[in-house]
Amino acid sequence: MRRLLIPFLLIVLLLGLTACQATPAGVAAPRPALSGGIIVWYGTDEADRQIWEAIFDNFTQIYPEVTILADAVPQDELLGRYERTSAMGLGPDLLLGPHDWLMPLADQGLIRPIDEALVAQDSFLSTTMETMRYNGRLYGLPLTLHMNGLYYNASLVETPVTNLDEMLAQAAAGQGTALTTTFDDAFWGIQAFGGQVLDENGAVVLYEGGMANWLAWLKSAQDAPGMFLNRDKTLMRQLFMDGRVAYYVGSPDELPVLQEALGEDNVRVSTLPAGPQGPAGPLLLTHGLFFNHASSAEQVALAGQLAAFMTSVEQSTRLMRDAQVVPANQRVRIDPRLYPVIAGFAVQSRTAVALANTPQSVVVREQGSDVYRLVLEGVVPASDALLTFSQRINESFGLAPAGADGTVVCGGPGTVRLWHTWTGDEENELVQIANLYESLCPDAQIELTAVNLESLSDSLKATAAGELPDLVLAPHYLLPELVAQNLLNPITADVSGSLTQRFMPTTVRAMTLGTELYGLPLAQDVNIFYYNSVRTTDLPSTLAELETQLEANRSLALPVNGLDGYWGISANGGVLLDDQGRILWDPQPLIDWLAGLRQVQDYQGVVLNTSRDLTGALFSSGSSDYFVGRSGDLPVLLSHLGSDALRVSILPAGPGGDARPLLFVDGFMFTGGDKAQVGLALAFVDFATMDERQAELALFAGVLPVHVNVTTQTVPYLETLLKQAQSGVLVLPVFMQPDVLALATDMYQDVLTGRATPIEAACSYILAVNQANGLDVTEADLAAVCQAGAAGAGDNG
Repeated sequence: MRRLLIPFLLIVLLLGLTACQATPAGVAAPRPALSGGIIVWYGTDEADRQIWEAIFDNFTQIYPEVTILADAVPQDELLGRYERTSAMGLGPDLLLGPHDWLMPLADQGLIRPIDEALVAQDSFLSTTMETMRYNGRLYGLPLTLHMNGLYYNASLVETPVTNLDEMLAQAAAGQGTALTTTFDDAFWGIQAFGGQVLDENGAVVLYEGGMANWLAWLKSAQDAPGMFLNRDKTLMRQLFMDGRVAYYVGSPDELPVLQEALGEDNVRVSTLPAGPQGPAGPLLLTHGLFFNHASSAEQVALAGQLAAFMTSVEQSTRLMRDAQVVPANQRVRIDPRLYPVIAGFAVQSRTAVALANTPQSVVVREQGSDVYRLVLEGVVPASDALLTFSQRINESFGLAPAGADGTVVCGGPGTVRLWHTWTGDEENELVQIANLYESLCPDAQIELTAVNLESLSDSLKATAAGELPDLVLAPHYLLPELVAQNLLNPITADVSGSLTQRFMPTTVRAMTLGTELYGLPLAQDVNIFYYNSVRTTDLPSTLAELETQLEANRSLALPVNGLDGYWGISANGGVLLDDQGRILWDPQPLIDWLAGLRQVQDYQGVVLNTSRDLTGALFSSGSSDYFVGRSGDLPVLLSHLGSDALRVSILPAGPGGDARPLLFVDGFMFTGGDKAQVGLALAFVDFATMDERQAELALFAGVLPVHVNVTTQTVPYLETLLKQAQSGVLVLPVFMQPDVLALATDMYQDVLTGRATPIEAACSYILAVNQANGLDVTEADLAAVCQAGAAGAGDNG
């Protein structure tokens, strides 16, 4: 049977009525006297009318003196007809419709509010009830739920994805995904990145970071293999129905057409993939039951009895079974073996988000799709688009976000001890931030101490407990060692999502070990492609194009070592860690990268060296066209070449896809467990990581921000640098070990000097680095190409 357009579901007794109480076993239940007529309007088709007639017939069999006049009105005419008739004191006693109708009907005084005290709200999720509230009053009861879930084709998928990383991985492996990028359909990712639409004041706060990170993910995903993103929902659904993709994000309303196309057994639903900040939160839409303002007291009472009947588990279960609807009443038991799709949507409803019924919410939903379009088409950066969008709506409704007055929240009186490993301009700017905080928070003192990076761990262990710092500003790769030595304490329970959503997700992951958060990021560093626009305007976008340029006597200064050379491995298809925790376990991408380097090293103007300082000096002197450096090299290069000559670009892609350089993150790590002191330290970290402070670090110290909303118009080259950072892969702690760094240096030097073939060097390095990382592997465990030895080396040399 085809699905209801406006399905009717569970309601509890309302408007002063109480549901029929259970009768003791063996005692006949008295049938209450009930008589009169009631009018019900709903929008549906002829097939669904039979379902409603059966439910109403059941009611009138119990109450034979009651007459129900039910009218199936065409869906596109229902609201207008109700508004016209109700305004004249006529119309139905009960109206079934989407909760989107609530605000306009309430504003016109055409529906009556309900006394919440008389509603058994434990039958419904609190979020479900929110969809029926407006201006602090309850105006109806939810009947059915309509939120997106993750449809998947069971003939193509054995185990559905659980997070966004898995979605990208499965798409690349051939199990693609179709995503609709309108505001309502793509809403689910905002919560997954820690964002929210409205704050406690009702102001629009989409600019706070969560949605910007979600848009950044979508922007990257639209170029990923197997990912299909489009505003046309019909087109996306058709891809799924044709079997061209394995996943599709859609609502329960689409179930019948999907089952008709793919077969009932092949259509399944799972929860939408989680993001870095938690579960996905699709927009919760409901269809509900509204009471006519013009109905008499007797008709209202009769309508309440009918509502009580329809909220019974028996009738609701029948409606779910026959009409394939998702019940709003959470007490309905849904057997996943019998109703797998409905059960999947019911699970998804637990994390769905109810957007408050406010005028600003209406505008957000009406115009939010334009933000998606502008950002995904590259017209406007996400941070700029979201800030402008939010401010415009807030100003039009006279709303001020919480904290919009610019007041700094001080943690209270006390001293925060901060050890840091920064030097030069970075240290100077850190001092400026601390001084500014102290001037705004006179009762607070930030005590800065510079420490040597190499001896940080020993210094912490040698310091008496009472003299330990509250914060340590250091690279993320030190975190596992410091945690293992019990020198850090987790702050997971102390940090809210409203704070972490401001950061790029990978940088938060850098401060995480297992499930615990030990710090918050402040800065990041990543490889980037520099070029001298005075010498050349020929910008290569791929490794093949770069080689063509080098053949034409363009010059390149390229550092090749274990840290600055990884991007080339990834561009050849290399994966840093496989699902068993093995490093670069497929040797072929590394072999191909080494072979390519050996081939281009003889080109005129190409300088390959393990030292980034040496190759950087060559480029900054104006002697080279291209240079692969770090984002942190930008201030020095600008001082030598000037802004007229220096340009940055994304690293060239390779046959294995886009380049993914190693990412280095510096962050504030927390050492103490005292809640009061942690609160003091968090207040300073909150201040130091605000977008204004991040912009200052970028401008005056050349530090790449981690705050997603630092405007790209403020800092030169920032948009390109941040785009490259979004593809970065966190450097593994093992890569920073001196012996492992030396192994990588030897690998590159051995290949470039001819002491080893690419196969020999790559396989030897892979074995050694995995052993250094604690894996029990031997040469016999390596890939077949390594086992082939000299024979394979000859083919690749």
